[in-house]
Amino acid sequence: MRKQWVRHWTGWIATTWLLPIASACGGGHSGSDADADVEIGDGAGDQEETPDGADGRDADVSDDGDVRLCTTAVECNDFNRCTVDECIGGSCRWTPVTDGTICDDDRFCTSPGTCIAGECTGVVENDCDDGDECTDDLCDDVMMECRHRLHPRPGAEGPYGSPTCEDGLDNDCDGRTDGDDANCTPCATAEDCDDGNPCTADTCEPATGICTNAPAADGTPCEDGEYCTVDETCRSGACTGGEPRDCSAEAPVCNVGRCHEGTDRCFGEPVPDGSSCLDGRYCTVDETCAAGLCRAGGARDCSAYGDACNVGVCDDDLGACARRPVPDGTSCDDGRGCSVGETCQAGVCGGGSPRDCSTLDGPCQVGVCDETSGDCFAVPVVDGTACDDGLLCTEGTTCTAGVCGGGRPTDCSALDGPCRTGVCDETTGCRAVARAPGTPCDDGLYCTVGESCTTVGACAGGAARACGDTDVCTADSCNETADRCDHVLTPVPGAEGPRGAANCSDGVDNDCDRATDAADSDCVACTSNAQCNDGNPCTTDRCQSGGCVNTPVANGTACDDGLYCTNPDTCTGGVCGGPSRDCSSAGGPCLAGRCDEAGGRCYGVPQPNGTSCEDGLYCTTGDTCTGGVCIAGSARDCSALNGPCATGQCDEAGDRCVANPRPNGTPCDDGLWCTTPDACTAGVCGGPARDCSSIGDQCRAGTCNEVSDRCDATPRPDGTVCDADGSAATRDVCIAGTCRFSACGDGYRDTVIGECCDDGNTVTESCTAPPVGACVRDCSIRQDTCGNGTVDAGSCEACDDGNTNSMDACTTSCTVNDRRVGAPCTCTGSSCRMGNPTAGTITGCDNVVVPTGALLGCIRSGTLGGGNIYMAGGFCTAWAHRCSPSLLCSFAGIPSSVGSYSAFVGPCPEGSVLVQQTVSASGVTLETKSCMKVCTRDADCRWNEWDTYFRQCGHYECTASPSTPGTRVCFDSQMSAP
Repeated sequence: MRKQWVRHWTGWIATTWLLPIASACGGGHSGSDADADVEIGDGAGDQEETPDGADGRDADVSDDGDVRLCTTAVECNDFNRCTVDECIGGSCRWTPVTDGTICDDDRFCTSPGTCIAGECTGVVENDCDDGDECTDDLCDDVMMECRHRLHPRPGAEGPYGSPTCEDGLDNDCDGRTDGDDANCTPCATAEDCDDGNPCTADTCEPATGICTNAPAADGTPCEDGEYCTVDETCRSGACTGGEPRDCSAEAPVCNVGRCHEGTDRCFGEPVPDGSSCLDGRYCTVDETCAAGLCRAGGARDCSAYGDACNVGVCDDDLGACARRPVPDGTSCDDGRGCSVGETCQAGVCGGGSPRDCSTLDGPCQVGVCDETSGDCFAVPVVDGTACDDGLLCTEGTTCTAGVCGGGRPTDCSALDGPCRTGVCDETTGCRAVARAPGTPCDDGLYCTVGESCTTVGACAGGAARACGDTDVCTADSCNETADRCDHVLTPVPGAEGPRGAANCSDGVDNDCDRATDAADSDCVACTSNAQCNDGNPCTTDRCQSGGCVNTPVANGTACDDGLYCTNPDTCTGGVCGGPSRDCSSAGGPCLAGRCDEAGGRCYGVPQPNGTSCEDGLYCTTGDTCTGGVCIAGSARDCSALNGPCATGQCDEAGDRCVANPRPNGTPCDDGLWCTTPDACTAGVCGGPARDCSSIGDQCRAGTCNEVSDRCDATPRPDGTVCDADGSAATRDVCIAGTCRFSACGDGYRDTVIGECCDDGNTVTESCTAPPVGACVRDCSIRQDTCGNGTVDAGSCEACDDGNTNSMDACTTSCTVNDRRVGAPCTCTGSSCRMGNPTAGTITGCDNVVVPTGALLGCIRSGTLGGGNIYMAGGFCTAWAHRCSPSLLCSFAGIPSSVGSYSAFVGPCPEGSVLVQQTVSASGVTLETKSCMKVCTRDADCRWNEWDTYFRQCGHYECTASPSTPGTRVCFDSQMSAP
């Protein structure tokens, strides 16, 4: 009942149960004080103060009060059994469970409590008081038992003859009373006085038979018999003090060294998951412990070591950050303001081209780049340099101090005409302006007079020049070429004569041959026809009876009237004449064809200046006449064919506008943000894809967003292999754009690590593929339906042929197969056959002949409990345990592969021990030997889950081994009943 013997075990309890709370929540004592002496008494002062954050809620709030950020619920574990830990919207949330929920810390030495307002209350410590004043009482959480050790009180009983030797009490607590105690019997030698106390000097007085047990000097080394203390010394006759045994050598990273008094050994116990640790690698930070192992945290940030052409990377071998060149050709900035388009080569930024400052070019300035600032600015050209001030109505302008000016008005006199004046319009340049209608003008023709300007600016409307000379014998006309009037004699044959006629004595030249009366041959007697020639090609001249007869020839007879400007000439009524000669061939776009009678030729007369004309060129429009010449107007506008990489130009040969490609390499803009730099190629503007890789990483690809004109970091496909910690020993994959350790409950179904599903729930669900036949639809631990003809999404079924009659298993072959979990077996001798004969025979029960009487595994005949069933491991068993229908496994048993029969002698798999036990089933008691997993707590075992370690359904609890003292194993609590 005494409580002095508690310092080591209480220290173990404190470090085992209280230290994890302090480590997880902050505050508390460090591990170096964990084994310090602890006095447990009845007073209030003995109650330990709860460390700050021990309830788990405050531990998950950062120093500035913000809630911890998270991606999965695992990161929100507050180590409080009275809260539900959730990750919602990237932040941790801790919700108290329903008041009254049982909260059990899995310790033998405490009773379960109940949750109230998110805290575990009502927990009672087991003091193991046996009511014996001579014992030190201890509750052993490791062995899960109460222990009571005698606590001697040297000198409290005896010497011989003393009242304490006759009171019937064990006063010195050595397990002996009165006469049975050596201190109460006469001694003969010092050996008779040995009180078992290393801190007393035992002597005997032979004369009196009285023992003397004198305390040794304080500080004398002694041994108190406890493995977990060292360097004890005597104090007031008792072996006390000492230091806790150093068990740190048995505690690797993420473990705390513990001393176990019952087994006299040191062992390492895992610190709470989430505790900080160091994995010995420079390139990982924020490592945390998980199941006694130091798991890598995040990667060390070496970005500060990077530059334009190098990436800061971490080198574990060097134990430092280093630089790694980016791929050659990556865009960069060499820091020089006047270069662009630089790229990386072997980690060095260079190349590129001069910055284009041409946008600042002007008529009197040139754009140049400032190397220091990288800015473009304008520099004036030399004063006096010819320039264009952009004004159409000035010419001859020059530069002065960077400004284009001066000059003279633009000369538009070339557009002057009889009825037009050339003026300059700042918008269109030179243009012809019509003079006022009615203004006298000269159309340039001699044969017209009195012209005036029309409303359209043409000189017209004049009268023909009067060339009449009052001579009836002349044809009067105006000669435009010679600028004169012409008077051509026009004979009238037969109008005078014959001899004796009145017109031969009237004094008039009637026939206009410049001969009158007697001077005219027509008025004298003829002697021959020749004398009758009247000069008229359209008469037949004859002399009859001394008189001339001139008879007209037939109409249409060809003749020549002697005029060049008529053609062709024919006779009509004895007169020769014809239509005006066609002189159009002597004309042109700006010339009118005219006939020159005097010169006997056709000639062209200029059209009025400003008359529209056609110069015959497709590539000019708006042509006009000037001085009889068709002057080209403006160039044809082909700008409709202009583009980023083409210039609209006129094709004279083809009489069309064409798009002429700009030179390859000419900078352009295709209108797409996601291509750069753009340049012309064969008349098409385009460029390479914009490089957005700088914002990407292992799990996010830099992609170009054309809609928003920006680079976005787009998550790579879930499952993309990445490296979160630089270790080849861990499998890291990308999940939602973040590189993390691939594990159950991270929301990504990773088939490489055996997952057939993963919905991100780490609390109640399993992700590991179960054995053949136990198909899992999803992480809700529900059974798939084999044989329904549908391969359920997210399940472990590889196929499903829809055959339910033959009870097909979920195998990859989809053939008739009764070898499914729970199928009936028939065992004969050492062979077992499935219920369907076509399924074949399973021989030897795992190739081991089962001894007679050993009913575990395949039995010789008959049934036991639920009957023989086929196990997923390929063997039959007599057990038919069932887990809860809502859980993962549906059948289980003791697999023969781990030796569930009496002949088994080992060896067992690593981490397990051979355990012999007695199992009862249906009234039959069996002595069995089995391999069982070694454990220290229930959390090391599985409850109602398929155990891939033993390939069976487990209802396991961590229990003291029935045949291996000091060892706890995972024991199936339902093994005693089929």
